[in-house]
Amino acid sequence: KLASLIDENLDNLWSAEILEYLRGELSGFSPKALVLGCTHYFAIKEQFKTVLGDIEVFDSAEGVANRLKSFVSEQQGELQVQMMTSGQANMLSQFWWHYLNN
Repeated sequence: KLASLIDENLDNLWSAEILEYLRGELSGFSPKALVLGCTHYFAIKEQFKTVLGDIEVFDSAEGVANRLKSFVSEQQGELQVQMMTSGQANMLSQFWWHYLNN
């Protein structure tokens, strides 16, 4: 549900709906760290910190990007990249714009 909420609120990631959802789902948790296991979650990294406090956040995107970079450096010639989504394809470009600009 959280990834869908992020998609639905790309124009306002500090929406009450996202914050209420996080507060409801994370109520009673007091972790020392958080691992963001979905690429969507990077977009609301600060919202997680607002709800959970000043915790260390580990983002899996850097590891994924480094792995992709290793494939690119091994390739000779033209490299083709294919992006897939399980949601609305038109939302993909909006999400990546936000991701790359934060």
